[in-house]
Amino acid sequence: AEEEPLQFLVKKTPNIPWLQDISDGTKVQVSNIMGSGFNTANVTVEGEDDMIQHLLVVAMGSGIAPLFACLREVEEGKWPAVSFCSVYYGEWTMDDICWQESFQEWGKEGSKNPVRMVPCLTKQERDFSKGIWKGHVQEVMWQQGVLSPEKTLALVCGNVEMTEDVRMLLKRAGVKEDRIITNV
Repeated sequence: AEEEPLQFLVKKTPNIPWLQDISDGTKVQVSNIMGSGFNTANVTVEGEDDMIQHLLVVAMGSGIAPLFACLREVEEGKWPAVSFCSVYYGEWTMDDICWQESFQEWGKEGSKNPVRMVPCLTKQERDFSKGIWKGHVQEVMWQQGVLSPEKTLALVCGNVEMTEDVRMLLKRAGVKEDRIITNV
């Protein structure tokens, strides 16, 4: 079987400008994985009425990277019970949003498992005609509400403050504690 290539999300910072300009074939050293991943082993499902149908992904900045593979699996139909996926993705501007082409493709009508991306931008004005919201992910998520909280599984990746705010908002909306998974 042919192995899939690894994908990396490289955050542009003044400390590593050389990384954006390397050529194909350049060798780089990679450290071990940071974070604890997303352990879904403790998620409980008590019968058919308790199935998870809505996957809610909340990320800011490079926090989208560990969740991207999961989103790809949803789109490929590997999470058959999930009929809808919402992604609240926080960045400064639309130019900072990673994988825009994938999100646009996945959100098209007729997609197997529609992934709806909600860009939450802090340094760009909102533009509802393009689905762009101004504000932090937790603020926008709260304004829009949580679709079917009793059937939602939330995966959250970002800084500690955002993660805790989102956890509190989701619990208040009715998402079960064991269905709010973070990697902090």
